[in-house]
Amino acid sequence: MRYGVFFRAINVGKHNRVRMENLRALATSLGYAEVATYLHTGNMALGSAESAESVAERLEAALPSLGVKDVAVIVRSRDELHALGSTGDPFARFRSDDHRHMAIFTRERVAAAEPLPYVVKGVTVVAVDGAAVLATIPRASARPLNPNAVVESHWRTRATTRWWNVVEEFRRDFLA
Repeated sequence: MRYGVFFRAINVGKHNRVRMENLRALATSLGYAEVATYLHTGNMALGSAESAESVAERLEAALPSLGVKDVAVIVRSRDELHALGSTGDPFARFRSDDHRHMAIFTRERVAAAEPLPYVVKGVTVVAVDGAAVLATIPRASARPLNPNAVVESHWRTRATTRWWNVVEEFRRDFLA
């Protein structure tokens, strides 16, 4: 099975800095195949016969050996990632230069809390499918929005956010 792996809380600010080659070497040492990283974003693709949950747990347990702490690992199958937005443009109602679109991957699977779309603390949730929460935020707002913190608070789970264009590139280049 080919997986997309998303690391929460690495290479953000001064803390938990990890070189991508070290992350690839760690995954390879755990026996994962065809390991590749994308940019310096904490996105990885790998092959494994294990379940997504097993991959996440093993990587989380091994990450402290790289000097990082409190990192959540979120793993989704290639099929799940390719299914995101496959039934049409989830952001169609929000296509303009006024909005930024993202996928927020959650550690535990979540479901929509009310009919879509709906707004949670300034973040517009446009789709929830278990693999990710797809959301949009206005480019200009009265106060800076942290969609990741909003989703973590709303669903009480760890999460990591990727801009939609990064998800599309990652799927195309590493999970084809």
